[in-house]
Amino acid sequence: MKRYVYHSFSIVVPGFKNLFPLLPELIVRIEKHSENFIDVARRYNGVIEKHAGVDLPGSEPHIHIDSGATGEQIVHVMIFCPTELATHLEQEIRADFMMLHDLSFPEENSKD
Repeated sequence: MKRYVYHSFSIVVPGFKNLFPLLPELIVRIEKHSENFIDVARRYNGVIEKHAGVDLPGSEPHIHIDSGATGEQIVHVMIFCPTELATHLEQEIRADFMMLHDLSFPEENSKD
């Protein structure tokens, strides 16, 4: 089994609103979740690049946003992390995003 993996997942957000202001804080939170293994991840990423002779995305988190066919927004997240932590980290990042979203768009939560 591979020790580290590029783990990708998406979060679908109904409606169209400006999610870009959430990204800097989300990246800070991802980096906080990654602080226990990021040094090893950087070294491991470099070793893989050197031995494989290819350019890899890197060990830092990658986030981008695009739109779905019916107007929803899709937040794509990719992290380089220990394989055994991938699912756990995904859940923590999803929870962070949802909390940041709720804080940034409270009017939607009060409609319920």
